[in-house]
Amino acid sequence: MWNTICQNIKETLLLHNWSQEDFPSTPQEQSIWNNWNLQWNQEPRSKESSRPSKCSPEKWTPPPMHMFQLNFNGSSKGNPGDAGFGEIFRDCRGLPLLTFFGSRGWDSNNLVELKGLWQGLILAHINRFFLLIIEGDSQLIIHMISKIMQGAPSKKFSNSWRMAKRLELIEEWLSSHREITFKHIQRTGNKVANLLANIRVNCELELRSGPISSLVSEAQLMEFNNLVKNDLKQGEENRPDAGDLRSY
Repeated sequence: MWNTICQNIKETLLLHNWSQEDFPSTPQEQSIWNNWNLQWNQEPRSKESSRPSKCSPEKWTPPPMHMFQLNFNGSSKGNPGDAGFGEIFRDCRGLPLLTFFGSRGWDSNNLVELKGLWQGLILAHINRFFLLIIEGDSQLIIHMISKIMQGAPSKKFSNSWRMAKRLELIEEWLSSHREITFKHIQRTGNKVANLLANIRVNCELELRSGPISSLVSEAQLMEFNNLVKNDLKQGEENRPDAGDLRSY
């Protein structure tokens, strides 16, 4: 137990690890570091770039026949700051099946994205979306999850104990759900999930899920419909018209 406590304090206090993964230590944690004169060997931090890959698609495309697709995103105003996440499931026609979004209070971008991804995996299981493609615009998150799917241990990727705990949960879940594929998409192709992540500012509940028409205002519904129709327009040729999506 003592070793675990020391490790958690250590990972919180390595200042240069926070920029991509976490928020600063509390004054109490910093006081422990200074007054106890604790010394540890620093572990290497992942140097993977979070910049978009030139090979990542710029436009959303529907999944193959008989498959489902989840797009997820997280938002943190100030990073860290007021945070929320948004997700959308769509079928092979590109039509919405389920949307959800929620508030995370005070959190960082990467941590709230992992929270949103975790909620998406739970909903995929509940709704039996087993043949699933998952897309996100955080290259850092997609890289880590893809490596975990290939067998790399989750603890390899982060010195942040907060992030490591969430990665462990996802790693355990994915160990029995190997039929899922993760893909990076640029932000221009992830606009629907980004809209839902930012709607979370008006959430009164931790999590809301269901048909979009029952969750948002008329103005937000119109913006959502326009983004989904634009995705269909920019996707494969000869896709069916999205029509009025308020009744899906």
